[in-house]
Amino acid sequence: MSPAEFWDDVVHASRPPVVLPDIGTFFNQDVALAARMVAAVKAAGARYVKGEVLHDAEICLKTDVAEHYLGADAQSVGENYRQLVERKALPLSQYEKIFAPCRELKLGLVLSVYDLKGADFAKRLGACALKIASTNVVHAPLIRYCAGLDLPLIIDTGKATLDEALRAVNWARRAGAERIVLEYSPPAPPAPVARHNLRVFNRLAELFNGPLGLSDHHAGEEMLYAATALGCRVLEKGLCADGSRNDQDVFHALPVSQLGQVIQKCRNIHSALGDADEAYMPPPQRPAGRMGIIAQRDLTSGTVINLEAVRFAFPTLGIAVEDWDKIDQARLKAPVAAGQPIEWSHVDSSPA
Repeated sequence: MSPAEFWDDVVHASRPPVVLPDIGTFFNQDVALAARMVAAVKAAGARYVKGEVLHDAEICLKTDVAEHYLGADAQSVGENYRQLVERKALPLSQYEKIFAPCRELKLGLVLSVYDLKGADFAKRLGACALKIASTNVVHAPLIRYCAGLDLPLIIDTGKATLDEALRAVNWARRAGAERIVLEYSPPAPPAPVARHNLRVFNRLAELFNGPLGLSDHHAGEEMLYAATALGCRVLEKGLCADGSRNDQDVFHALPVSQLGQVIQKCRNIHSALGDADEAYMPPPQRPAGRMGIIAQRDLTSGTVINLEAVRFAFPTLGIAVEDWDKIDQARLKAPVAAGQPIEWSHVDSSPA
């Protein structure tokens, strides 16, 4: 999948949103597992797979700083950040083994990068887009460098202020990026659902002249569906192997076996959005359940037509119910038997 094809999928609102199943580092240096996950993404019907290039543990200093995430029992787990990175990082040669098959699979590849070397590697590998992770929304050198690689750029704005998010976009644009997706990233659990604040997409649409995306951290898939209905063009969701437990971000990742049905639901919702201009098109024929005007009793010539003289029933065989105001208080010029439809020929059209 070329960068141009990716961008076409993003910007053409008539197409389903771009779903990015993100295998991230959920495979924990197990290259064989990562390869199976890539194959499973393809089998699920996805057009794209997302990953990351975490090849150098030196991007994290050796300190006592801990990363906290929810374990399988929804209890907070703390892990030394440097040690976490060390058990996740892989050399570039291993990433090549994981992602090189994407070309043969005709699977578009989107990669998060954390340094310039990783960005160059991603482009050489054939990535159709790069992502700036939320932690790097303030990393001007990295943003500018990626912007100069002539690839579509996804900027994740998680934990950023609105000013920081728009500043990152400006850095990218001034460095030459013309194809930018601004991605909103709500807080992960244990933050409550109410903090997703998805109405922010309306605000971002006013401020950012470009496509919007969701980096979903909800412990379920509902937010993907909500974002689809709100018109988001990119939907990113962490993807883990079935049965994964007690690891970073697994609590809110999607098991790979569920990916196919989630993608199909997103596509169905997008298809259901349809075209507003066609929502109230007239039906090809009058619906059978619409009513006409019927004589309530035997009516003689000269009878005044009113609600005591008529009833309403479907299907319409005479005057339609929506024409009631045209005959209310008019007189009949011919008798109508009880239960028979009142026709225009029965109504005296002369002024009262």
